[in-house]
Amino acid sequence: TKLACEIRDSANKVLAFCTNEFKEQHLQYQGWGTVVANLEEIAQAMQKTELKFKKAVAIFLPLREKQFKILENFNETISLLDRIPLLKSLKEKETDEGLTKRSQDEGIISFIVSTDSGPSTLLEWITTQGQGQSIETIRLKCFDDLRLFDSEMFAQLDREVQ
Repeated sequence: TKLACEIRDSANKVLAFCTNEFKEQHLQYQGWGTVVANLEEIAQAMQKTELKFKKAVAIFLPLREKQFKILENFNETISLLDRIPLLKSLKEKETDEGLTKRSQDEGIISFIVSTDSGPSTLLEWITTQGQGQSIETIRLKCFDDLRLFDSEMFAQLDREVQ
């Protein structure tokens, strides 16, 4: 009977091992099923993004030459903006912002009115709204980007995606 008990214990260990392996195999199967489902969703999302991108490129490329012409005539636009006086509503906004600056002096709030006369033309106002970049720098960046994004670059990108 001792031998029979040892065989039974050994068989139970093998059974437990096999049961555990079966459960792990099932979990692994479910995990891979989830991975495949996620990959299919990602592939579908990529296809939708590709279609949107191709539509955007199809709209962009015909307008590219027009954008170059706008940038080539940019100096005329700058000259025009420099002749246009600042709109009243923009002046009022600048004044309101100057009035709302507050300083606290021993518990008393005082309003500080800006002594700066501020911009007088639309070009000056636009220039003050920038984040440290000159309009010329932005124009040159646009030129560089337009040169970069040509039909050949998009065709090469499309080949790489395929």
